[in-house]
Amino acid sequence: MIVALDSTQLAYSAHWWLPATQPRSWLAPYGLGTLGCALPMAIGAAVAAPERPILAIVGDGGWLFTLSEMAVANDLQQRITFLLWDNTGYAQIRESFDDVDAARTGVDISSHDPTAIARGFGWEAIEVTTPPQLKEALGSAFASNAPRFIRVRL
Repeated sequence: MIVALDSTQLAYSAHWWLPATQPRSWLAPYGLGTLGCALPMAIGAAVAAPERPILAIVGDGGWLFTLSEMAVANDLQQRITFLLWDNTGYAQIRESFDDVDAARTGVDISSHDPTAIARGFGWEAIEVTTPPQLKEALGSAFASNAPRFIRVRL
């Protein structure tokens, strides 16, 4: 499996829980704050290694930067599992505001439906809210040869 990580809280945890088992299997923008980079990296990885499953881990904020790339992945029928971590905003920035008792400005996202948007781009899409649901959704996605979108709602 190839893992492409965005700048999001779940991706930070992925460094501890998803081991890189072989070269060219871990794509991550360490410390650069490159929101939205995981999907384009996943597409490139799928083109370079079509026999390998691809997992892109993206936050709901960063996803908005490159969501149009979902059309490319679907047109190419790439084997990408897209895991969207939906914490309704730019949570890392939101927490930084809270840490210094500053007013939250521009950090909350509540005006879109990622699952419907993914389906609009032709992806098979599902929402999960529990670890068992996530495990089942990932198993199903990795068994598929089509692009799959999993929204993890917090």
